[in-house]
Amino acid sequence: MKNLNKIAVLIFLYLVILGLSLFYINSFVEEDVYLFYSVNSMTFGVLDNIIVSLSYLGSYYIWSALALLFWFRRKYETASYLLGAVLVTGIPTLLLKLLIMRPRPFEVLEAFRLVADSALSSFPSAHAVLAFALVVVLSKADKRIMLPGFIFASIVAFSRVFIGVHYPFDVIFGALMGIILGILTINLPLEKIEKTLERWRK
Repeated sequence: MKNLNKIAVLIFLYLVILGLSLFYINSFVEEDVYLFYSVNSMTFGVLDNIIVSLSYLGSYYIWSALALLFWFRRKYETASYLLGAVLVTGIPTLLLKLLIMRPRPFEVLEAFRLVADSALSSFPSAHAVLAFALVVVLSKADKRIMLPGFIFASIVAFSRVFIGVHYPFDVIFGALMGIILGILTINLPLEKIEKTLERWRK
């Protein structure tokens, strides 16, 4: 019952953040565009390529593959946490992208830097959602992960604007959603996923 109450509160908070994000992306378009150009036009010399590479570390493919790797190595608890985070963040994020259909910056603006494009819509940033959710989920196992994890997730979120595929509000609200969904993940009965993964491996 205690966990059910937590889950209900977290879902409510997620919906509040969603409501606020929709208000901001529709009411502060000029500010979002200004911030986009401010970040997208930045340059850090030799670090530019590193930032571009880090952008892909928030990919669902990478973390799904890592979950599979831990499963093969019989690290079922870690695999269940990673898989849980991928599913809990991936499903609502995909639904929002399909429902809201916010155009990518490069579809309506002339980006200073465009490294990659995507067929899916801009809001929210799936990379930001997953990166921040993973920090919360993995920090449950080891608190030392939290600080470097949030730094890593922030760089991933920043990089999505830097390479021209997201507006700042996409990643800011994506990060907030990710934190809430990460907390939601660790309050779910992940031991059921763990037992299922272990049973499949036998």
